[in-house]
Amino acid sequence: MKYDRRKGSFLFRLLLIATFLSLVAVVLYFGRSYIEYSSYRRERFGFVCDVQEKNLIEQARLVSTGLFLKDQVVDGSIRMALRKYGEHYVSSGMDPERLDLQEIREAVSYVLGRSVSSVSLGLIDRDGVMIKGVGGATVGLDFKNWPPFYKQIMAMFEMKEPRVDPWSRKLSSPEQVFKYGYYPTSDGRYLLDLGVAGERSYELGDDTFSFETVLNRASEEDPDLKFVAFINRSFRFLGAEKLDVEVQLDQMGLDSELIRNTISSVFRSESDIDINTPDDLLLRFTYVDFNNKASASGKNLNMVLLMVSSMESLHRDIAIKLRECVASVIVAFSISVLGVFALYRYLSCQVNVILEDLEIIASGDLDHRIETGAMVELRRLEKSVNKMVRRLKRNIDDLKEGALRLGRELELRKKAEEKLKRANEALFVQANVDELTGIFNRRRIMDLLAREIARCYEDGGTFGIILFDLDKFKEVNDVMGHLFGDKVLSRIGELMKDRSGVGFEGRYGGDEFIILLPDMDIEKAIEEARAFWKTISETDFDGVSITVSMGISSFSAGDTIESLLNRVEGLLYEAKDRRDRTCSDVDLRKDRGLS
Repeated sequence: MKYDRRKGSFLFRLLLIATFLSLVAVVLYFGRSYIEYSSYRRERFGFVCDVQEKNLIEQARLVSTGLFLKDQVVDGSIRMALRKYGEHYVSSGMDPERLDLQEIREAVSYVLGRSVSSVSLGLIDRDGVMIKGVGGATVGLDFKNWPPFYKQIMAMFEMKEPRVDPWSRKLSSPEQVFKYGYYPTSDGRYLLDLGVAGERSYELGDDTFSFETVLNRASEEDPDLKFVAFINRSFRFLGAEKLDVEVQLDQMGLDSELIRNTISSVFRSESDIDINTPDDLLLRFTYVDFNNKASASGKNLNMVLLMVSSMESLHRDIAIKLRECVASVIVAFSISVLGVFALYRYLSCQVNVILEDLEIIASGDLDHRIETGAMVELRRLEKSVNKMVRRLKRNIDDLKEGALRLGRELELRKKAEEKLKRANEALFVQANVDELTGIFNRRRIMDLLAREIARCYEDGGTFGIILFDLDKFKEVNDVMGHLFGDKVLSRIGELMKDRSGVGFEGRYGGDEFIILLPDMDIEKAIEEARAFWKTISETDFDGVSITVSMGISSFSAGDTIESLLNRVEGLLYEAKDRRDRTCSDVDLRKDRGLS
């Protein structure tokens, strides 16, 4: 059934509008639901993960600050004890051998208000070696084995007052300290070393400065907070026994090894990590920076806050919200599907009409036009295609006419190029070839000689050169005539072109000829010259015997055109003295008795 191109579809346009409105409604509804969900997440679940996390961190910092303030109280007593240690050193006459460290240890423990067993004393010389010690101080200990600490020890020799390491809290037990104090002797020879360890430095009066209290308070405030703990770099969960922690994690189905590896990653990267588990648990690992540089051991005292929160209530509320909008979404989606189907049906019919018209145009009927009476966008397509077909028809007509003109122009150009090629060949022959002999003229052979010399200087090679002329050629001209002489010269040129060797042949001038032999040393050049010399001597020149004299040489380092031609001309003159012979650099050296 043929589609009516002019029939309008009011129903289609109505469905199209309904589809558009339903899609807008779906987008707006889901947008509103997403905003509600995001707001709910921030208000409900974000409280645990953000607000309470900040409260925990602030309370932990208060605990850390309180512990640090207590440390400063201990630091003051250590400074007093170091001065007491220095007084004993002076009273001993500044002689380490007379220094009774056990007696000083008892006096120092009294100043500190601590037991003698918790105090260690040492004496460090300027080489960084502990020469004397008691109560855990290792005699003979060489601090140069720890370059960073050794550098600090040496710097302490320049102090005027006692110095106490402020970051000596133990990682395994923040309530305990392990402190060292240093004080240079009055004569500057030694560094007094005092250590305090093994006991609590103080007892907290209440739970304000207790990590355990902070964590218990957080767990009581939020029922969704299943587990919370501060973990130090030794993987101790502060405020909880290790066994209890493992039991709690196991009950929640959490892998202790995964938690340990994640904590290590947080310490390395100093960044927070969130992990979602299949059991609707959110594990948040937060790096807590207490602004502590390092302990006396060089280890950082910062911690990781681990919060395990349940998302059951969150998912339950979200499910309720989703059920409320399911009915509305189904209705809107149904309308959208119906509208899309109507749009597809309508567009399919219109596209089929356009394809039918395009097949007619493709068959060669460029006068055919597309007429669908379709919607605005398809009418624009229709006008564009019709415009393109009209332009295509004009272009084809122009191309046919242009092709005829181009064919005529190409034929004329081809004839002109052939004529120019013949002219260039004639010019080349005229400029480079000797008219009489058919070999290179003097100008061309001199260009080739210059090129060969340049090549030899560039790649370190060599080439041979043969210069010869006809013996008694003037007598031949006088007796036989110049026409006969020209025939002899022409015949010589033919012999040069017919020789089997490589190289370039040229007429040097008059009855003198030259041959260039690239990449030939003097020995090969002599062989080539003698073979050609023999060829000439065996050739019959219309009943007349013609002989030649040859000079043979080769390029040597430092040669120029002038030096090389002078040398080969000299060899030619040597050969002409006795005529009908060859003379080379090798022959000349032998005649002169040179090796």
